Amino acid sequence: MRIVIPISDKSKTSTVSKKFARSPHFAVVDKTDRTVEVIENPYADLNLGVGKKLLNWLTKEYKVDTLLAFELGLKVQQLANESKMQLIIINEKKQTLKQLLSFMKIE
Repeated sequence: MRIVIPISDKSKTSTVSKKFARSPHFAVVDKTDRTVEVIENPYADLNLGVGKKLLNWLTKEYKVDTLLAFELGLKVQQLANESKMQLIIINEKKQTLKQLLSFMKIE
Protein backbone atom coordinates (compact mmCIF):
# COMPACT_ATOMS: atom_id res chain seq x y z
CA MET A 1 0.00 0.00 0.00
CA ARG A 2 1.36 3.41 -1.02
CA ILE A 3 -0.38 6.38 0.55
CA VAL A 4 -0.07 10.02 -0.48
CA ILE A 5 -0.70 12.75 2.10
CA PRO A 6 -0.85 16.47 1.18
CA ILE A 7 1.35 18.50 3.55
CA SER A 8 2.04 22.20 3.98
CA ASP A 9 5.86 21.99 4.06
CA LYS A 10 8.73 19.50 3.82
CA SER A 11 9.03 18.69 7.54
CA LYS A 12 7.52 15.80 9.47
CA THR A 13 5.92 18.32 11.83
CA SER A 14 4.03 19.74 8.84
CA THR A 15 0.25 19.79 9.05
CA VAL A 16 -1.99 18.13 6.50
CA SER A 17 -2.87 20.66 3.77
CA LYS A 18 -6.48 21.76 3.56
CA LYS A 19 -6.51 21.39 -0.23
CA PHE A 20 -5.30 18.20 -1.91
CA ALA A 21 -4.48 19.08 -5.52
CA ARG A 22 -3.06 22.52 -4.65
CA SER A 23 -0.92 21.27 -1.78
CA PRO A 24 2.69 22.44 -2.13
CA HIS A 25 4.12 19.09 -0.95
CA PHE A 26 3.15 15.47 -0.45
CA ALA A 27 4.38 12.66 1.75
CA VAL A 28 4.42 9.32 -0.08
CA VAL A 29 4.22 6.58 2.52
CA ASP A 30 5.04 2.99 1.64
CA LYS A 31 3.33 0.84 4.29
CA THR A 32 5.15 -2.32 3.17
CA ASP A 33 8.68 -0.88 3.25
CA ARG A 34 7.79 1.53 6.09
CA THR A 35 9.37 4.47 4.25
CA VAL A 36 8.37 8.10 3.70
CA GLU A 37 9.39 10.32 0.80
CA VAL A 38 8.47 14.02 0.74
CA ILE A 39 7.94 15.42 -2.75
CA GLU A 40 6.99 18.78 -4.25
CA ASN A 41 3.77 19.20 -6.20
CA PRO A 42 4.76 20.21 -9.76
CA TYR A 43 1.13 21.05 -10.62
CA ALA A 44 0.18 23.27 -7.66
CA ASP A 45 0.28 26.50 -9.69
CA LEU A 46 -1.51 25.34 -12.84
CA ASN A 47 -4.84 26.94 -13.69
CA LEU A 48 -6.75 23.94 -15.06
CA GLY A 49 -6.65 20.16 -14.91
CA VAL A 50 -4.56 19.99 -11.74
CA GLY A 51 -6.35 17.01 -10.17
CA LYS A 52 -6.14 14.77 -13.23
CA LYS A 53 -2.50 15.58 -13.96
CA LEU A 54 -1.56 15.15 -10.30
CA LEU A 55 -3.27 11.76 -9.91
CA ASN A 56 -1.77 10.47 -13.16
CA TRP A 57 1.69 11.56 -12.01
CA LEU A 58 1.30 10.09 -8.51
CA THR A 59 0.10 6.73 -9.80
CA LYS A 60 2.71 6.44 -12.57
CA GLU A 61 5.77 7.80 -10.77
CA TYR A 62 5.05 6.76 -7.18
CA LYS A 63 2.60 3.85 -7.58
CA VAL A 64 0.19 5.51 -5.13
CA ASP A 65 -3.03 3.57 -4.49
CA THR A 66 -4.43 5.48 -1.49
CA LEU A 67 -5.21 9.15 -0.89
CA LEU A 68 -5.31 10.41 2.69
CA ALA A 69 -6.53 13.98 3.08
CA PHE A 70 -8.59 16.43 5.07
CA GLU A 71 -10.54 17.42 1.97
CA LEU A 72 -10.75 16.14 -1.61
CA GLY A 73 -12.46 18.03 -4.40
CA LEU A 74 -15.27 16.33 -6.27
CA LYS A 75 -13.20 15.94 -9.45
CA VAL A 76 -10.30 14.29 -7.56
CA GLN A 77 -12.75 11.97 -5.80
CA GLN A 78 -14.29 10.94 -9.12
CA LEU A 79 -10.89 10.35 -10.74
CA ALA A 80 -9.68 8.36 -7.72
CA ASN A 81 -12.82 6.21 -7.74
CA GLU A 82 -12.41 5.52 -11.47
CA SER A 83 -8.84 4.39 -10.76
CA LYS A 84 -10.02 2.15 -7.89
CA MET A 85 -7.96 4.15 -5.38
CA GLN A 86 -8.77 4.04 -1.69
CA LEU A 87 -9.83 7.37 -0.14
CA ILE A 88 -9.22 8.15 3.53
CA ILE A 89 -10.66 11.40 4.87
CA ILE A 90 -9.48 12.66 8.24
CA ASN A 91 -11.48 15.15 10.27
CA GLU A 92 -8.72 16.61 12.45
CA LYS A 93 -7.71 19.96 10.92
CA LYS A 94 -4.38 20.28 12.73
CA GLN A 95 -3.19 16.71 12.19
CA THR A 96 0.56 16.55 11.55
CA LEU A 97 2.46 14.15 9.33
CA LYS A 98 4.35 12.94 12.39
CA GLN A 99 1.08 12.06 14.16
CA LEU A 100 -0.22 10.18 11.12
CA LEU A 101 3.03 8.25 10.73
CA SER A 102 2.91 7.32 14.40
CA PHE A 103 -0.66 6.10 13.98
CA MET A 104 0.48 3.96 11.01
CA LYS A 105 3.42 2.69 13.10
CA ILE A 106 5.99 4.16 10.70
CA GLU A 107 9.08 5.84 12.17
